[in-house]
Formats: sequence, C-alpha cells, structure tokens
Amino acid sequence: MEPAEAIESPGQYLKTRRESRKLSLNQVAQETRIREAILRSMEEDKYEDLPHLYVKSFLSAYAACLGLDPNEVILLHKEYIKNLPRLKGKVPRHQPVPRKRRVNVRLLVISVSVLVLIAFLVYASFKLLPGFFHSSRTEGSSPSSSSSGPSSPPVQKETEPPIADQPGANERFF
Repeated sequence: MEPAEAIESPGQYLKTRRESRKLSLNQVAQETRIREAILRSMEEDKYEDLPHLYVKSFLSAYAACLGLDPNEVILLHKEYIKNLPRLKGKVPRHQPVPRKRRVNVRLLVISVSVLVLIAFLVYASFKLLPGFFHSSRTEGSSPSSSSSGPSSPPVQKETEPPIADQPGANERFF
C-alpha cells in the first residue's frame, strides 16, 4: 500500500478542482448549503472536526457541486483514511457534545394546568355555590326535612313576656 502522503488527499483534490474553476469557498457554501467552516475542514483534511455521519454526504455534495464524480471522491477518502498510520483504518469520530438536562415542558404545562383547574373548582365550590353547602348541612341535621310527606308549619317557641324593668317594654302594649 502507498503511504498517505503519496495518495492525494480528498481535501486537497477538491480544493485544487475548486480553484481551477475559480470558485470561492463562499460560492460553494451557498450552492451546497454546507457551512464554510465545514468546507474548510474538508479541504484541510481535518475530518475529526466534522460529524462522522455526515462526512461522506459532505464530500459527495462538494464533489457534485464541482462537477466531479461523488463516488470517486468517497473512494479517495476511504483510501486516504485507511492509509493514515495514526488512525489504523478507523474513521475519526466526532465527539458528542454533552447535553444539559432539559425540563420536560409538556409535563410542566400539564401539571400546572391541572393544579389551576383544581384550584378553580375549589374556589367555585365555596364562593359561587355557598347556598349549596349551607343548605346541605342544615337539611342533613333536621329529621323533619327528610320526610317526603306534607310538612307542617314550623312551631314557634313561646317567648317570655317583656319585663317591666326593661326600657321600652311598656311601649309595646300602648
């Protein structure tokens, strides 16, 4: 096998073809919709800076933009990676970015909504329907209200006659 230096790198190959067509990196970025930083990393063969899953897609899109055969560029990339002594045939992997723990917004909204609904129902039961709770307490304590027959008029308690010593007691009789 040839050493990596003897094989033209895919990045160098793409860069020379781009420059021969007098295209800027910005023009290629706009046409391929690949950021300039990614294109620059590919031209410099810094594949460890790129997401591993997208390297072949990026190379293919770049080659197609330049009017080259994408399969040829991908094969050139595979051969180049295989001959790199430090990688021993392994494709460099993009390091995943550590994720922050996110709050489940949907669960939070549902929980708050349920709590607001319960608070409203409690408020409505005490403020908007006060007679309902008051009458149910008094009806439950009175045995005569539970009978289904005709009800008799309420019995009035006899009151004591006013005492003459109280002021205004004599005024009622006159």
